[in-house]
Amino acid sequence: MTPRMIIKLLLAQNCITIKKLAELMTAKTGKLYTPKSLGHKLRRESLSIKELFILMEIINYKVEFVKL
Repeated sequence: MTPRMIIKLLLAQNCITIKKLAELMTAKTGKLYTPKSLGHKLRRESLSIKELFILMEIINYKVEFVKL
């Protein structure tokens, strides 16, 4: 499963569209996010770690790094 598929699945489970996510990320960061720009970032897998943490916080998930 690709990172894009995982994020889209989590968004769907939380009833959040890409459009709503773009609005919430813009409100949280003050940086303009559009549905198109977020869609491109997910397709290219170019979402930054900072953006991932913000996205996960918006949908009430925590990113955790565990040593294998």
